[in-house]
Amino acid sequence: MRELCKFGPTDETMEATTKSSVRTAVSLGKVTYETKPNVSNVVAGFILGVGLVVGGLLLMGSMLRQMFFAGGHPPQGTSDWLGAIVLASLGLGLAVGGVLLVMFARSLVGFRLRVCADGFWFTRANQQSVFAWDEIVLVKESVVEERLPLAKGAARHLMPTKTTRTYTVVRCDGEEFYFDENVIQRTSLLAGPLTTAAKSRGIKWETD
Repeated sequence: MRELCKFGPTDETMEATTKSSVRTAVSLGKVTYETKPNVSNVVAGFILGVGLVVGGLLLMGSMLRQMFFAGGHPPQGTSDWLGAIVLASLGLGLAVGGVLLVMFARSLVGFRLRVCADGFWFTRANQQSVFAWDEIVLVKESVVEERLPLAKGAARHLMPTKTTRTYTVVRCDGEEFYFDENVIQRTSLLAGPLTTAAKSRGIKWETD
């Protein structure tokens, strides 16, 4: 018989999130609100991802043609070979990064998040995931402050900063849900209820 999630983040739960999740979307109660990704971000992700794939493949193909195929100009010295290999590897890295970005953007198509009184649940790729407040053991928040690149030197410190926050929610069985402003148009729609639940239920919250 499977061991059920224990209510509240005990020390045992913190060390090993191996308990099974048993909550369902229905058990979370009535939906308070529903949100979805910003369409413009999804489209931009597809465009940028495809651009990286095409650019990376062109760069890698150009270097391989130069090194090995007829019509190219093979590098003469060791440093030339090394440079060509580095550029070909860079092209491969860009292509792989583009594929991952396209896959991420694709995963957001059809994504819907619903917040309820006892937790939240979402659908993605026709699959449903449920995160009840009493089954969440950890929330990891990352805060990055960036200064707008409109000035240099001392004047740069006078420019306003942009704060970006990302969150990773860990369920008692180890399942994780990552979200930022690309996944949810307003992260506060989920971060707010998470903060309230963390305070009232003693959920561990890490910020870096």
